[in-house]
Amino acid sequence: RQNLTQLRERSKCTSFAARSSALCEDTEQASFAGEFETVLNLDSDEAVFSGILEVRKSLSADRVRVYSKAQDMQFDFDIAVIVQCMVPSDIAGVLFTTDPVKGSRLNMVGNFVYGLGESLVSGDADAHVFTMDSKKGTYSGPNDMKPYARRLFKLGKKLEKLFGMPQDIEWAVSAGQLYVLQSRPV
Repeated sequence: RQNLTQLRERSKCTSFAARSSALCEDTEQASFAGEFETVLNLDSDEAVFSGILEVRKSLSADRVRVYSKAQDMQFDFDIAVIVQCMVPSDIAGVLFTTDPVKGSRLNMVGNFVYGLGESLVSGDADAHVFTMDSKKGTYSGPNDMKPYARRLFKLGKKLEKLFGMPQDIEWAVSAGQLYVLQSRPV
């Protein structure tokens, strides 16, 4: 409770998200993106604690066991849970600082949805696709994303340099402000 109180005071959060973080989650061998639960809009201490338990319980979900087996991974890992401020996004999406399908470093590629990014991760919403030239940041895609493209490009470059490899970045825009929710290797 003390950590939650401190987070509320420091960041002025009114609600939170509980997300998974496991060493096995994003490796060269496998990506568990979307396999573990994410619980959003947690507005009380009790809701946060319940959300943490729900994320931890997803470790034993059938889809996680099936995916682990398909990746020929032993099912003996543990999971941590990150609690972060909830971003009530107007637009949310992902940006790959390299094209993960083509393996090309010429363009950054991404997609987004209106509202919370959970609908993108879960596949409940059709994504809008965009690209940015990896050198100049020239944007190509829907106009609604264009005002944020330059900032996202610079952020992608900065995170790629910081971590020393191409990144898969989850981001959100709320009230004109761009937020990074998570960054991991592609």
